Amino acid sequence: MYRYNTSILPMGPTNIKTGKNKFFNVHETWGTDDTMKCEVWRKENGKHIIIFGSCSNQELEPITENSETFQHDQTGRYLFEAVKVDEFLLSELPRKFPNEVKSLHSYVYK
Repeated sequence: MYRYNTSILPMGPTNIKTGKNKFFNVHETWGTDDTMKCEVWRKENGKHIIIFGSCSNQELEPITENSETFQHDQTGRYLFEAVKVDEFLLSELPRKFPNEVKSLHSYVYK
């Protein structure tokens, strides 16, 4: 079985302003103490998604145009290929998108 680069777990759409998704509220669960980051990725179809992960302020990485493939953490099934277009601390999430963007599909690194 072919393994893809990165394992992530789908969380469904996350509301950009409130942080709520079908499982929990990312702000209430992970807090706003800058130990969590948000990565915005552009998929092959042009749609953007968010991947949440832990970090410290010093761990934010420069953006490159390298693509990466992702697989479902539990099933190993291919999910998509994408290019990272932004990375920022979770506390910045409500201010990062225009008002017309209400929610984005989200995932978490495992």
